[in-house]
Amino acid sequence: MDFSDYGPVNDVDTGDTDTDTDTDTDSDTDSDTDTDTDTDTDTDTTTDCVDGGCCDTDAQEFEPDTYQCGSAAVASEFECVSADCAGDARERHQYQHCTGASSQCDMTNLVWESWMVTDCTTDQLCETDGSTYSQCTDCPGGCSGGICQPVQETVNFPAAGDYFSTTNMWQAGDYVEGIKTTSLVSVTEADIHLVISYSSLSCDTQDVNFIVNGTTVGNFSISSGQYTVDQNFSFSSISGPVYTLRYQTISNVAGGCGSASYSSTGSTVTFTGS
Repeated sequence: MDFSDYGPVNDVDTGDTDTDTDTDTDSDTDSDTDTDTDTDTDTDTTTDCVDGGCCDTDAQEFEPDTYQCGSAAVASEFECVSADCAGDARERHQYQHCTGASSQCDMTNLVWESWMVTDCTTDQLCETDGSTYSQCTDCPGGCSGGICQPVQETVNFPAAGDYFSTTNMWQAGDYVEGIKTTSLVSVTEADIHLVISYSSLSCDTQDVNFIVNGTTVGNFSISSGQYTVDQNFSFSSISGPVYTLRYQTISNVAGGCGSASYSSTGSTVTFTGS
């Protein structure tokens, strides 16, 4: 049969349904982890030392340069801060120290310690010889102008209770003696005030020694009409604090020229000492 006889055939387009779906997903995950665990361990066991005055034998290491290795001072200094009253005393010492690079304790590293200060009071003076000591010295009589003032103490002599060898003194060896206790460790000076209670001296003097602890420290003379004696004597140090005092006639008063007696009231001796 010839279909062309029936006319053109209609072509029916039902639509292109081709759908391009691209589902390619890039999921590249880099999981490479660097776990370098290389540990550098220093196994150097070299020691500095095993013995010596500057060796820490436990750690086998040199002691540092701050370490004092000698117990005895190699040098010392002593001084006074000033020469005035209350001038402080001070001292310091030098010791051996390690070097930090040797096990030996030697004279390489010498270090002075800090000053050690002793505070002197207003009644003290600093004394030092510069090499062995510096100290605060008491001034019992007080301190003024950088000088310890003298200490003075007065005793009654002659006084009631003292021994008189005779009443009227004129013959060699006649004396009055008394024992006096003071606070003075030693004395170097005496001011006497002697009251003459009776005197018949006319043509001669009565010459008298003043004796302290057996040492004659001075002498004086009593003349006609004289009723007090005031005299000062300086002498080498005499130790106390107990002092035996004596006035003793040196020579005979010339015959017929009289005698003298000493009062046991009002007579004094003022000592200067320390």
